[in-house]
Amino acid sequence: MTYPHSKTNSAIGHDLNRLKKRKNGVSLSIKNKSFTFIGPVKLIQNNQLAFILRLPIFDESLDFVGFIIAISGVENISKKLPFKDYLYKVDGFNPDGDMLTIFDNRVDKSSGVVNVFNVAVPNGQWVFSMKKPTYNAYEYNIIRVLLYVMVFVCLFYIYKREREIALKNTLIVDDNNMLRQVSFTDELTNIPNRRYMNEKIKQIFSTHITLTHSIAFLDIDHFKRVNDTYGHDAGDKVLKEFADICLNNVRSSDVLARWGGEEFILFLDRTGKDNAEEVCARILNTVEQHQFLFKDQVIRITTSIGLASFSPQDDQIEVVLKGIDEALYRSKDNGRNRITIV
Repeated sequence: MTYPHSKTNSAIGHDLNRLKKRKNGVSLSIKNKSFTFIGPVKLIQNNQLAFILRLPIFDESLDFVGFIIAISGVENISKKLPFKDYLYKVDGFNPDGDMLTIFDNRVDKSSGVVNVFNVAVPNGQWVFSMKKPTYNAYEYNIIRVLLYVMVFVCLFYIYKREREIALKNTLIVDDNNMLRQVSFTDELTNIPNRRYMNEKIKQIFSTHITLTHSIAFLDIDHFKRVNDTYGHDAGDKVLKEFADICLNNVRSSDVLARWGGEEFILFLDRTGKDNAEEVCARILNTVEQHQFLFKDQVIRITTSIGLASFSPQDDQIEVVLKGIDEALYRSKDNGRNRITIV
């Protein structure tokens, strides 16, 4: 089970921080910000003994977000212990309870042990007790080395699993970002679309900072005539060049989006009414003077603009949009190729 390293995905599994039986082990992992190898413990899922290897994950602010967890049954490890000729006992590590036995093949448990030593595991230790009629330091060291190797293999497995999960998460995040980018971009003009601008406007009006912004609707005059006279390919070219003209006359902090058809919306960040009017007038004049070329034909167009300034604290989003929409149509009714300010 995993707690994915992603703010957009919910955790898979249960919330370990709420389980009293796991609290100390969870806190130990988070505090040390590293692997913790715990066990044997009784699993909540099936009440069987198993080892748990936890890796805590933190976000960019170093806040804990979850775990990558690997689980292995006690039998999976005890069966692989190669020391069948020895009488020994291995006790595990569990900060949330008593130290439980991993393996014990001693027949007479009353007689004293010959050798006892600790085997370090991440954020804990195992206790290895061994007795044999004849003590051999060489064999004793081999056993110790093999136990360390077994711990290392477990760590390597978790590291490999962590890397695979991290890679998959990265690919998922990249795919999601790409899909989000596509869903927020107008395919023809390659500028933000209406969906993106709606999200942007909602964010602006959700702030509690007293600032003045401006927003404008720009509509290409008699655009249907362009399509009917020169064809839709010419109309597409006009739309793309129109968007480029607008972008060349605004700052990087401003946002231009295609609202629909031949209508565009322009958000001017931290811009009052007078400065916003200057920007719109510059676009208006540039569009009027620009020669839109299509197959050796020169196409001339103009644009009508409705403009308003607003403060998120004092105004409502619906009222502002309705106001500039009405201002745009007044520009149309009064002869086009002009700016009307709310």
